[in-house]
Amino acid sequence: MIPEEIKNTEDNLLRYKERIANFSKEFEIGLFLYLLKKSRFAIFLVFIIAASIGYVYLRYTPNLYQTSATIQINIKDQADELLDIYSFQQKTNINSEVELIKSQIIIDKTINELNENVRYYSEGEILIRDLYKSSPFSLINLEIKDSSILGNPIYIKNNGDYFKLTNYEETKVYANYIKANEFFTSDYFSGKLSIDNEISFVDALDKSGYFFKIPFHYEIRREIMEGLKISILDYSANTIGITYSHTNSKFAKDICNTIAKVYIAYDLQKKALSSINIVNYINTQKDSVDVRLKFSEQQIQIFKKTNNVNSSNVIKESQVSKINELENELVKNQVDIALLNQFKEMFQTSLSKNISSNTIKSLSLSKIFYDNQIIQSMIETLEKNVIKRDELLRDVTESNENVILLNHQIEEEIIYIRKAIELIQNQKRKENKSIEQKIFSLEKKLLSLPEKELELTRLERVHEINNKYYTLLLEKETEYELSKAGITTYNEILKSAPLNESPISPKPVFVYILVFVLGFIISIGLSLLKYLLHDKITSLYEISKYSNGTISILGMIPLLKSKVPISQLMVDKSPKSLMTESFRAVRTNLQFISNDKKSKVIGISSTISGEGKTFLAINLAGIIAFTGKKVVVIDLDMRKPKIHLGFGIKNVKGMSDLLIGKVEINECINHSSLKNLDFITAGTLPPNPSELIIST
Repeated sequence: MIPEEIKNTEDNLLRYKERIANFSKEFEIGLFLYLLKKSRFAIFLVFIIAASIGYVYLRYTPNLYQTSATIQINIKDQADELLDIYSFQQKTNINSEVELIKSQIIIDKTINELNENVRYYSEGEILIRDLYKSSPFSLINLEIKDSSILGNPIYIKNNGDYFKLTNYEETKVYANYIKANEFFTSDYFSGKLSIDNEISFVDALDKSGYFFKIPFHYEIRREIMEGLKISILDYSANTIGITYSHTNSKFAKDICNTIAKVYIAYDLQKKALSSINIVNYINTQKDSVDVRLKFSEQQIQIFKKTNNVNSSNVIKESQVSKINELENELVKNQVDIALLNQFKEMFQTSLSKNISSNTIKSLSLSKIFYDNQIIQSMIETLEKNVIKRDELLRDVTESNENVILLNHQIEEEIIYIRKAIELIQNQKRKENKSIEQKIFSLEKKLLSLPEKELELTRLERVHEINNKYYTLLLEKETEYELSKAGITTYNEILKSAPLNESPISPKPVFVYILVFVLGFIISIGLSLLKYLLHDKITSLYEISKYSNGTISILGMIPLLKSKVPISQLMVDKSPKSLMTESFRAVRTNLQFISNDKKSKVIGISSTISGEGKTFLAINLAGIIAFTGKKVVVIDLDMRKPKIHLGFGIKNVKGMSDLLIGKVEINECINHSSLKNLDFITAGTLPPNPSELIIST
């Protein structure tokens, strides 16, 4: 079956090539140009229609404006410079940054930054224009009472001395009796309708409609996403282009610049997220300790005033010093345990692909791990693997073998670091228990003191603990604020989006070239169709071509398109016309056929009626009669005779009557208006014209 199919395919291909070759050989460029010339008015009409379509398209298609901004991705960490800790360089996967810029997170932050809760429009007969930052009216202090108005166009209508807000058909009124620049309220919303120039605004309302929308959040997001394009301009330079297209050039500019601004701010916030979480936790603890510290101070003051006790003589300095040292160590361990919980939660749910160098930096910045060489070594190894993976991701995807293997190593190291943190926590808890026992033994010695002094000592100790705890939290806050400040984004806006007032679409020159080319193609197509459907003989070559033989040509008579008068004899009426000259050429060529002095008979026939036998016979006879020779035109078409019509007489006596012997030949001969030209009509129509003619 397969060889047969191959053979059939080859045969079809050969036949197709043959048809193409035959067409190229048979194509007559002269005939095609002739038909193209005959169709010049239709072609002209096609171009007029095409130009009209182009004009209508340009007239009623809103202009599209485009602008773009350029940002450079370059992250550098400076915490090591400020804290004298080991340094490392972070590489950024530029493809992931492109996805981040066009993500819903950045778009939503852009919408919030623009704060465009109301969009204003003007409506013409066909086009609707966005009036961003160019609206003659605005709504101030708008408060929505009914959410059903969201997303609906609300039209401003002139109502005498007032304005009203309705739908397009004015079947629903959202607010009525509104005065310009004055507060209004309704069941749907309230606010103030601010109008720059009330008189000109009223005049404009009569010419075109103004309306506004309070869009849904997803509508604005969709509008931004439709015109937004994020592309990598240069991999080596880490440059990203933000391009936005919109029918309002000001809106396009603000979207581009706001997205760039929001991205840089968000990127900085994201890089410092781990330090921010720790600082937030410290702030929460600090607030609660501050409350306890103030409360303990108030208790000491109240106790001193009430009991007239001075703390300076309460306890020996050596005992107080020992307790203070132990309490300092206890508080430090408690803070470290709490921070270790934060670190453990940070790694609890993180997968290897989500861990970042900034998260690792938060670990390395913590003084908890300074003396633990094992964990420092684990952090350094984890950091190197993360940096190596990020470098690979610049050139390959996450499905790459090396990236997957690195993710395995990173996740294993995270598990070990998590276990190490738990061990440190357990160790510090044990240390706290030992410290608490030492403090307890020292406190027993204070039981011998008087009751009031003992109570004051207790209060002062509580205050001292809270004070030290608060001071330690302040130190930790400063430490991690420094860490957060050290993570600096060097992402820069290399080029802000300019205001581009030149539309990118539609381009008039391009549109007119396109419609011209379209008109040209249609014209050529119509001419080719006319060529393919052409079934008339227009040249001697075609006669030879389609007859498949060599024939002698006496001449060529052009087609007469004008209305033929009753008398079809034309050569005497227009002796200098092209038609008469054509008959003269035929007459001249006839002389070369035979130079015999005898009378000659010329037969003119055709296959069907209406091909011009009568017209040709009469005028050929007339042009021969001009030479002084006597010519008789005999009408032997006894089915549809027309010779008598050509000369403008009635068909009374003719050849049929002569053939049956009913009349004499002299009675049948008719004289024309031209000298030497006579004619015999067909006569009475016989029932058997063929048998009658061949019987003679």
